[in-house]
Amino acid sequence: MRAPALIVVSSAVAVLGACSLFSLGGLTGGAAGTDSGGDAPGDVTVDGTADAALDTAPGDAANDSSQAHDMGTTGDAGTDAPALPPYRVVFVSSLTYTGDLGGAAGADAKCQLLAQPHFAGQFMAWLSDGATTAAARMTPESVPYQLADGTVVASDWSVLVNGTLAHAVNEDETGSIVSSDPSQTCCDNTGCYAGTYTWTDTDMTGGVWDGGSCNDWTTTTAGLVPVGGVGNAQDTNRWWTAWCYSTPCSTLARLYCVQQ
Repeated sequence: MRAPALIVVSSAVAVLGACSLFSLGGLTGGAAGTDSGGDAPGDVTVDGTADAALDTAPGDAANDSSQAHDMGTTGDAGTDAPALPPYRVVFVSSLTYTGDLGGAAGADAKCQLLAQPHFAGQFMAWLSDGATTAAARMTPESVPYQLADGTVVASDWSVLVNGTLAHAVNEDETGSIVSSDPSQTCCDNTGCYAGTYTWTDTDMTGGVWDGGSCNDWTTTTAGLVPVGGVGNAQDTNRWWTAWCYSTPCSTLARLYCVQQ
């Protein structure tokens, strides 16, 4: 029988840092050693024989014995996501889209793409379809909802869904004001006026307004529901979310995006 070989670990192994415990031949490393400071060159097993004597350089005994996760045994936790501030951002999208949004999930992805360079966390579209309401899709928060520049829209979720906002959701993800569009009008018993179309099919409580807009946001052409419900980004009353329902799905409108 050949004698167990002693492998001397060179400085190249030291660059492994905390990953100082590894094995050759599928067996575990040797004792942690008694050193302190940075990681030792490493404990090596060759043909099943542990070599604790290699812990001669300044090393960290605790790391040698407890950092198994660095070798994938228990898995690293990874980088923590940035903590959200004590408020939630809501904005109207800088881009416009037809009613074919790729469903609610497609609308969410559009919001996330716009928000990602500017804000942490997940963003979802304030949007309902025939199966799910905007309110049910989101997490109600007891913190203020505000625009990109810090202007408060609602003091908390309960105010966001009570039909009266403190300020219109008329800023996009960069903080730029979105102006009224003279070509986007809605009429009621007092007359017609211009605003900013925003796809929602959602009433002021966050519930579904009519249901099935643009075939659940998947078409721009005639179908079961060839029109969609829009809100007005210039309004602070219930019309901010429920303004005109019979908007053709080929119309270019914006999205409200809400941080979760």
